[in-house]
Amino acid sequence: MDEPTLWASLNAIATGAFDFWNNFIGLLMDPNDSTPLDSAAIGNLRTIIRAVSWVESKHGTAGTAANFPARDPMQSGNPTDVWWDTVIGNHAQTERFVRSPGLTPNYWAEELPGIVSALGNFPPTARLSNLGDYSDGHKDANFDSYTSFYWGVPFLIQKINKIPSGATFKCGDASKGRMIDGAVAYNGGGDPQYQQKIEDAWTLITGPKRKRASLTK
Repeated sequence: MDEPTLWASLNAIATGAFDFWNNFIGLLMDPNDSTPLDSAAIGNLRTIIRAVSWVESKHGTAGTAANFPARDPMQSGNPTDVWWDTVIGNHAQTERFVRSPGLTPNYWAEELPGIVSALGNFPPTARLSNLGDYSDGHKDANFDSYTSFYWGVPFLIQKINKIPSGATFKCGDASKGRMIDGAVAYNGGGDPQYQQKIEDAWTLITGPKRKRASLTK
């Protein structure tokens, strides 16, 4: 099956995850004048989420059985990864999620599961309290694609924005380059070919740039 067909079954979940975290964090283009994300920025953020899902698991259809790709398309719940250990509290106060002005307070990653689970717009199936043992991550039978996207997306946003700006909510120009750099940081250096794979996935999703037609015959 081709990429668009495989993505069709995950698109609504991924879109919901992005919309939730966009609102919760209060993503902004220019923090100096509180400019919200424009359509191009939203498009780029949604594209990089989709590209990561493709590279990590071919949208849940590829990867070793030990990585449970169908449950975890974004591979956000790998129990051997630092991010999962961080969000379940084993690396306290190492990832600070800084929200836009007016949204208070800010939170450490390990505080997020309890905070968002109490919100009415956070899907119950994505709550970490559904898992029998947090430390099992995607090995737990109750881990599913909702868990994968709703906990992979905030980490990806954090990696896109934190390094250049120091704050989770500051998207800057939200350029393709920033998206790809953030995806590489999301991978954490485990795959030296990850940048090229993400760039290839971006092109697959968005289509190659068209060359301008010659004005001469």
